Amino acid sequence: MDTTINNIKDYARELRLSGLAVELEPLLEDARRQLPAYSDFALSLLHTEILCRRKAKLEWSTKTAQLPLLHDLDKYDHSFVNGIIPAQLKQLRQLLWLTSTST
Repeated sequence: MDTTINNIKDYARELRLSGLAVELEPLLEDARRQLPAYSDFALSLLHTEILCRRKAKLEWSTKTAQLPLLHDLDKYDHSFVNGIIPAQLKQLRQLLWLTSTST
């Protein structure tokens, strides 16, 4: 059985399904306990891979965005040429634009 699991992990890595390769054993254990239909098991495999990819993409995007560790809108430089005025910043901080509906 171990060789089968290792082969599946190797194939997953070769197909660049790294999330599946990492999470395979817990998924197999859950399948042994719950006895899902083949289609449900396949769905859980793909779902796991998608979640891992989304997490990796978010981590990569956050890293490449080079956001400052500390940010404070109270320290925003309003004198910047293309900056916004304090009244606009105050309005944006109220987050009213999130709840308003455009018609």
